Formats: sequence, structure tokens, C-alpha cells
Amino acid sequence: DDEEVSAVHRSNSTSSDMDTRRPISERILELKIYFDKHGKLPTPKSNKSLWRFCSKLRNNYENRKDRLSPQDLETLREIGFRWESKTTSRLNELKLHFDEHGHFDVSTSENARLAKYVFSIRSAYNNRDVGGKKSAWKISDETISELESMGFTWEQSRPRRSPTKRRSFESRVADLKKFKQ
Repeated sequence: DDEEVSAVHRSNSTSSDMDTRRPISERILELKIYFDKHGKLPTPKSNKSLWRFCSKLRNNYENRKDRLSPQDLETLREIGFRWESKTTSRLNELKLHFDEHGHFDVSTSENARLAKYVFSIRSAYNNRDVGGKKSAWKISDETISELESMGFTWEQSRPRRSPTKRRSFESRVADLKKFKQ
């Protein structure tokens, strides 16, 4: 499998990973080979070049899929390529949550993945340039605007645990003492 990926790279050795002159069908084939080997699409850490290609593909062809060959579209469908970015997908999921529950504070018991996303965007927003250090998880101005237009609150508006589930330190120590006896 690695030989196939290398052969795709060698077939146009003068082009860089981001070269737009490289045939798109060649890059889609490279993406399929990667998917067949790993069972998933690339991440920035696993294969930055292919991950960038996926992003460019989403941005440049999302509304113009007719510019791709039927074979390329079929290959992308086979590997489960999503035309919608994860950010767009999560924002839509968050809108649905708000419409259903009336708030943006998603608990892990409701939807762990969405709760982690909400925590991450709040952290990224609150730490985006504190003391000259930037947050490791970046949030774009566009995403901030989109969230604010939805009425998103940057601070959590409800407690993580309901007051009935909160127990004092002393009551927990008492439980441990009972357990030990």
C-alpha cells in the first residue's frame, strides 16, 4: 500500500503537495489508498498534505461537484467523504440542540461529542490571546460570528451538575468511612 502511495507521488515528482496543477483524480486516488490502509480519512497529524487536500476539496467543490468526474465522485462516496466541514456540522448540531433544549450547555450524558465541542470552543475563545499565549485549539472570527449570531453564550449558563447531585466533601468522606468498615 505504501508503494502505491509512493508511486502516486513519483508520478509527478516536480509538484509540491499543494500544487494545484496536480490532477485532482490523482489526489483522490491517493486519498482512497490512504483510506483503504487506515480505515479513515486523514487528520492534520496523520497526513497533513492529504488533510489539506480534503479541506480544499470541500471549499472548492462543495457547490460545484459537477466539475468532478463521476468516477471521482463515486470514489469519494465509497470512502465516506463528507462535503460539510466538521465545524459546519457541529454548528448545525449545536443549533438543533438549542432549538430543542433552549440553551447551549450540552451535558456529556446528552451528547458527549457535542459537549466536548462546546467546551473546546469556549476554551479557545476565552484563551485566544491571553498573556501573549494563544490557545492550542483555534477558533476563527467567522465561527465566533456564526456562534454569536445564534445567541451563543461564551460562559456556561447553567451549573455542570444539578444541586441535588452535588454532595459535600464531608458526606463523601462519611461514605468512604462506611465503605471501609
